[in-house]
Amino acid sequence: MFRIGSVECGEFKQMCDKEDVSVYPTYKVYPPHPVPTVTIENDPAQTIDTDKLKKEAYRYVGNRVIDITS
Repeated sequence: MFRIGSVECGEFKQMCDKEDVSVYPTYKVYPPHPVPTVTIENDPAQTIDTDKLKKEAYRYVGNRVIDITS
């Protein structure tokens, strides 16, 4: 499961400073600890690169495939 949230940096500047967000939009992936946070910055003139965001997030999802053989 993924949780997605957003922060208005004009209103919550302290939080954006703490998370080192200075380019908008910026996406952060918070994988399980102790893996470091991944930051994905997107050019505001372009559409959101959801494929890049999903690819980065899915790196931390374990494989739950079960092979069933006769």
